This record gives sequence, C-alpha cells and structure tokens, in this order.
Amino acid sequence: MSNIIRCKLSSKGQLTLPKKFRDKLNIHPGDEVIVQLKENSITILNPPGHLGMLRGLLGEEIDVKKAEDFIQQERKKWRL
Repeated sequence: MSNIIRCKLSSKGQLTLPKKFRDKLNIHPGDEVIVQLKENSITILNPPGHLGMLRGLLGEEIDVKKAEDFIQQERKKWRL
C-alpha cells in the first residue's frame, strides 16, 4: 500500500481520508481523530484508548497525572 495519496480540500476546508487509510487505521464515520501540526506537515492520529497513551504527544506540556485527576474530579461533579 502506498503511504502517499494526493487529496483535495473542499471549499469548507474538509478533507476526505482515503478509504484504504481509514481501513488500515480502523477509522469509521463519526470517529474522532487527533490532528497535529508540526512545522510544514499535518499528522492524523488514531486516538488512544486512554489518556495515559497521550504521554509524549505534547512533550512536557502536560502532566498526565494532574490531567487524569482533573478529569476524575469533573466526572464526580456530573454524578447526581
């Protein structure tokens, strides 16, 4: 499978991921992906299953433990 495919951006700024890429990454309609800008390129990532797997994505900008604690505190507020 070729790792390079030319795509066209729509007038709304939307891009369709080629089917063979979606199949390879197991991405389906309605799924969320992570889009990362690096210098002159864009990387599209399949989101990890849990927050801990994001470690390293933003370098030292995020403390995973603090983020997980914050999420847990917010979830407790939602409970009735």
